Amino acid sequence: MCYQTLRRQLYSSIPLAQVFAIALCCTPARARAGQRANQAVAQGSEASSSQPVHLVSGRVVNARTFVPIFRALVTLNGRAVLTDSSGRFSFAEVHGTQANVSVTKPGFSQVADEDAGVPRLVQNLDQPLELMLASDAVITGTLKSRDGTPLPGVPVTLFKAVFDIGGQHAIPTGFSMTDSRGLYRFVQPGGQYRVQTAFMASAKETGKQQLPKVVP
Repeated sequence: MCYQTLRRQLYSSIPLAQVFAIALCCTPARARAGQRANQAVAQGSEASSSQPVHLVSGRVVNARTFVPIFRALVTLNGRAVLTDSSGRFSFAEVHGTQANVSVTKPGFSQVADEDAGVPRLVQNLDQPLELMLASDAVITGTLKSRDGTPLPGVPVTLFKAVFDIGGQHAIPTGFSMTDSRGLYRFVQPGGQYRVQTAFMASAKETGKQQLPKVVP
């Protein structure tokens, strides 16, 4: 016996009143399920609409000259834009009350207490932001013997002067070796530095004793 024939016989054996009663019982259950689904969608919409939406804007400038910096990469909560020729940037439709913001550009470092590329937390998104970068300093020189011969392969350490609650002191910020012409080179954020060589009982390249040197 085919399925359609069996179904007709089944429904023909059920009184019409019982079929109508079954339909009435199923309809409210479906209606309640639909209402719950609609309420869930409405609650989700209310939660998203309760988050404030901001247009976050600002500019990036040189920390010393306050000249706008072009094509600096500004990152906000994982989104990134490049500054225009006026150093300005903007992010539309930023949700929430705070955001992590960072700025980077080759040849520059973030100023003072912020490390380059490390986001800082901004809690007032309605005010224009002003982000500052300081141009990096190039520290270079040549090591020579008393007769003017270049000294290759000499270790050179760079120290930076820092000021804190304990006063002024120097911390190492770079290490290099002189090349075949006795040259050394460091690229660092602006600040006060000194260059120092270590004592060497017998220099590898010259076989001579190398006395320590501090500049300045």
